[in-house]
Amino acid sequence: MRGLVQLAWLLAGLMLWMGGGAAARCAAEPAFVGRMGVPIKHGFGLSVEMETAPGNGFQPVYLQFVPTTRTFTRERNLTIEISPGDQMQSGIDFTYRCQVQLPQNARDFRSVQYIPYYYPWSQMHVRVLEDERPLQGCVTTFGLNGARQSPLQHPTIGVVVSGKMNRVLKQNANNETQRQANYRQTLTRLATRPALPHVMAGGAVVQATALWIYGAAVGADVPTDSDPPAWQVCPDVRSLRTAFAGAIPVDTDVPRLDHATALQQLEQVQPAEVQFRVLDAEQMSEQWLAYSQLDVMLIAAPLLQQLEAQPDAYRALTDWLANGGNLWVYATGQASCKVLDQVPLQPIAASLVLGKPAVAKRLQLGEINDQSGWDYNTYNGATRVSQNYAFSGTMPGGSSLRRQVFETAKKNEHAFAATASPASIASRIRQGQFGLGTVTAIDAADPFPQSYQFWSSVVRATGSKQLDWSERHGLDVPSGSTHYWSLLIGSVGQPPVKSFIGLNTLFVLVVGPLCYLYLRRRQHLFLLFFVAPALALLVTGGLVVYAYFADGVRTRTRVRQVTWVDPHAGYQVTQSRQSYFAVLGSRRGLTYPDDVAVYPVLRGSIRAGYRYRRDSSNGRQGMVTALEDRTQFRGCFLPPRSQVQMLVFKPEARSDSLQWDVGDGRVAVTNGLDVDLRNLTLRDKSGGIWQAEHVAVGQRVPLTRVAVGTKPKLAVAPLVPDVLPNLRSTRDPWGRYIAGSHASQLEQRLDSWLQYLPPQRYYAIADSSGQTLLGTEDAEMTDAVHVVMGQLP
Repeated sequence: MRGLVQLAWLLAGLMLWMGGGAAARCAAEPAFVGRMGVPIKHGFGLSVEMETAPGNGFQPVYLQFVPTTRTFTRERNLTIEISPGDQMQSGIDFTYRCQVQLPQNARDFRSVQYIPYYYPWSQMHVRVLEDERPLQGCVTTFGLNGARQSPLQHPTIGVVVSGKMNRVLKQNANNETQRQANYRQTLTRLATRPALPHVMAGGAVVQATALWIYGAAVGADVPTDSDPPAWQVCPDVRSLRTAFAGAIPVDTDVPRLDHATALQQLEQVQPAEVQFRVLDAEQMSEQWLAYSQLDVMLIAAPLLQQLEAQPDAYRALTDWLANGGNLWVYATGQASCKVLDQVPLQPIAASLVLGKPAVAKRLQLGEINDQSGWDYNTYNGATRVSQNYAFSGTMPGGSSLRRQVFETAKKNEHAFAATASPASIASRIRQGQFGLGTVTAIDAADPFPQSYQFWSSVVRATGSKQLDWSERHGLDVPSGSTHYWSLLIGSVGQPPVKSFIGLNTLFVLVVGPLCYLYLRRRQHLFLLFFVAPALALLVTGGLVVYAYFADGVRTRTRVRQVTWVDPHAGYQVTQSRQSYFAVLGSRRGLTYPDDVAVYPVLRGSIRAGYRYRRDSSNGRQGMVTALEDRTQFRGCFLPPRSQVQMLVFKPEARSDSLQWDVGDGRVAVTNGLDVDLRNLTLRDKSGGIWQAEHVAVGQRVPLTRVAVGTKPKLAVAPLVPDVLPNLRSTRDPWGRYIAGSHASQLEQRLDSWLQYLPPQRYYAIADSSGQTLLGTEDAEMTDAVHVVMGQLP
């Protein structure tokens, strides 16, 4: 018996050691890309990570440095060059360049870079330099494998989870699994131990001893909340996934997924037209560009309240939201949030909620329940995996009809198949505008998985255009845009035809009869053989010099800028289309603040005329350099004697923009902006038009009511291209290189207001064109218009 007790204590210690050593990986960690084989002599190691579900926007890339000894022996100033790309070259391939300083005596160092995602990536070429000299052996090319690291062109939802609770719950789940396995293993070993046959008879002592060991292991853990609040558990997105044309869940025998399983599902490629990115609430970024690829952010109200205690991180979230993001907040009764108090929230219309017959129709119950994920390749883009099985007659995950799966969910009384009256669902979903984005309050403590009817209502209330990145921003960078042609700078970069004709005519007259008669009178006619070539060379050189300097030496720009002012959110959001034509200033490039999003507007597809690349490090036409507080774009982003166009976005928190005083028979405004306003026009709620000729900065000016039918004095042309050239490539008869025709939602709103100004809305012309967003100094402005527009409080 004494030997049995010793064996029990030994097994108990072993089980405690095994259970405590099962560390869980935080699900919000980015995806591992690769580790560079840095020679030991350099004293550091480098690994690269990136966020999953990439797409249009700025891609967060993480550079993790570790010393080869305990700490970094000295301070290191490194330059990191990252050249992303795929198998095919594009017209805007670039190298991203940043500076990293490794502090002396530090145990590790982590740097986050926000790299423009202008085209799909399938590989990443990384090179390390020190003092502008390449370090030997510090160059490699990482392959980005898997659909989670590929642009699937779907709406992307960032799911914010409590990182602390995630680690605790996942650790407890792992420990519980380990304990059960150890218990079964101990039971088996003790039952078969030959040294204690008299003790093991019947197995009663074995079971009692194993249960005692199991209980000892349980009691040894650090006490945790065994029943956390529902909002702390990872969202079960099965119903939400189906609302984005996804498969009907087949595991409806499970009412709600536990924390670990729900996290695991978020990290997979979804069998739907939506993808997820997990965000750690304790490690939210302080730069809004980190969320620029997201279409929706899903967060519990208590986590949002905790985020308010981190001003920089909270500002990054509201910047992204004001720039057009969509914030879905659930568990609103568990905490009070600033953003929910700022925005006037109204219940959604009951007409947006699908009735029972409409639910069955929208679910397409007669179709196959396709549970396959997505593949990506350079030529075809994103395709369903099920297309690879079209000719084999088999489907991954089975070939059940959606109707069968749905009926099973109904038999299991799963929340997915439940239906309710449209009025009851609409009363639990409230929505409002925040800048150019939307805030949706979901008045439920745990709306997961909820019904398909419920989540389809949330999706429909947000709107398909609001969930589409290209629709919100007005472009898809790889496809180009026909609106490029609507903002060209006139009379630049053209051949001097008239000057050539004039100089050619003058040359013929001078070298012909005039020179002939003059030399003949001087009796030096033989010099004609030397004078004619000399004059021809002089005239040709003059023509070349004239053509080069006819457009001037300064960079010419043309700007169309629109600023949206939201008094409730306390934000103003600026979108600016900017055309450039550089001659001598192209080498300096364009330099923007690091808190603005910059996207090139191309006249056609980035793939037109390009072939598969041979070397990932060569053929780069552009350079993006991260400076201390700015970002510089050079090379193909501002080539000499060629017109390029950029689309710039900047959200800015300002509570003192415009102060309105509206009463019976009076309207006045105080200008808190940094620019003067001209031709301010307002339509009141009764349809009356009020105008002010000029409102200086800091000035309070009363508006004058004008007669009905008076046209606003806003000389702004709609953003409609006058010319739609056919950009079809002769090498591509299927027209893959036709540019898109997107205009941002703010630009569409302005074009609509130019036709009819809605009640409680206003617009004006600002005197300044926003030099801080121009990207270049000492530029010659050929044309500039800046419209300020918004709604009354």
